[in-house]
This record gives sequence, C-alpha cells and structure tokens, in this order.
Amino acid sequence: MSADSLPKTAAELLEYLPAIAEDSYREFSSKLVPGVENMLGIRLPLLRRIAKSLAKGDFRAFLSQSGNTWFEETMIRGMVIGYARMDLEERLEYVKGFVTDITNWSVCDSFCASLTSVRVDPDRVREFLMPYLESDHEYEARFGAVMLMDHFVSEPNLPWILETLSRCPARDYYARMGIAWAISVCFAYFPEKVMDFLQDGRLDADTLYKTQRKILESNRVGAEWKRQIRAAKPKVSKT
Repeated sequence: MSADSLPKTAAELLEYLPAIAEDSYREFSSKLVPGVENMLGIRLPLLRRIAKSLAKGDFRAFLSQSGNTWFEETMIRGMVIGYARMDLEERLEYVKGFVTDITNWSVCDSFCASLTSVRVDPDRVREFLMPYLESDHEYEARFGAVMLMDHFVSEPNLPWILETLSRCPARDYYARMGIAWAISVCFAYFPEKVMDFLQDGRLDADTLYKTQRKILESNRVGAEWKRQIRAAKPKVSKT
C-alpha cells in the first residue's frame, strides 16, 4: 500500500476505512473495548500509518472536518493531533477539544501515546493536565493519568506524580485503572520509592488492589519485588 493510495481528506477517509476493515479483527477488538458500536476492525499499525500521512498534508482542514462516524476515524483524528507539526499552544487547543470525544480506554491511550511532542515544555503541559487530573469525569481523569505515565515518569517527577494520582477524585472503573496502571509503571522504574508510597495509606483499597494487580502482571517487575507485593499488608485511605 503506497502513500499515494492513502486518504488525504476527511471525506476520503470515510470511504477508505470500511474498504480495509477486517470482520474477524472487529470481532476480536470489540471484546476488548466493550460498548463501542461503530468499530470497523482495522489494525493499529495501519491506523498510525494513515494518521502520519494525513498529518503531513492539510491537517488543519482534516481536523476541522473529521468526526466520530467510525471508532477508527476518532482514533486517527487523535493521532493526527499528536503527529502534525504545530506549536505547543495550538496542539493543546486541539487536545482540549479532542478529550471531550474520548469515550473508551482505547482511544484515550492511543491518543496519549501519540503526544510525544508535549515533552518540549513539561511545565506548561503539567499545568495543562492538572484540571484533568482533578476531574471526576472517567475519561478526563484517565487521560491525565496516562499522560503522566507516558511522558512524565522520572525520579524528580515521582513525588508529585504519586501525590497527584492519589488525590484524583474520579471513581469510575477506567479512571481508577488508568491511575493504577500509571503507578505500576512508576513502580517498575522506582520500586523502593513506590513501595513506600503503597504502604503509607494514601490510596483507597480499590485503587491499591488494582495497582498491585498491575504490578504483578508487569513483565518489567522482577520476581522478588512481586513477592514483596504479594506479602505486603499496606494501609489504605479511609476516604
């Protein structure tokens, strides 16, 4: 499949996507992303390739015309926001608009992964993310947590990441799983410090359980640390 054959506009994309869909892949993916009724069944590497091609063209026109007809259309639109060349403030405006269209973990996580360019100004992006991390909306909170996980994990950032995640008010499942996932990634890099955090009672019982489960599932955490996680009897938050 050559770059010349890829869609160049939002209208072309709507015609193109059904033609490359795989029924068997839709059946598989729909089990992983429950509740999505407009999924076609297109593999992620191909969606990324289409998005990168669109990002090299008139991406502003594409973003102004693209919608949510198909699950994959939404995925591609998010990726274009991440891949296209623009200054940070323009990108953050697009991000703000896109977050309101996130209705499942898959769109959320692929969008966050594409936003590597936000690392150019971590202080500005940290400020931008705080309202999402303080939100009680399920996918706003997950967006904030996954952004921290993807683009901010470092030893200097660790204290405020853990404190911010522990204070996030969102209670819905995919928000708490995003928070747990982010903390488990922090654990993979800084197990001693994060173990202390897990023991100090800042997490509620449900989030603590989810975090421990993610750590135990991680291939980046060694057997001895997993043994300690299984043996730990940490305090839990009363709130």
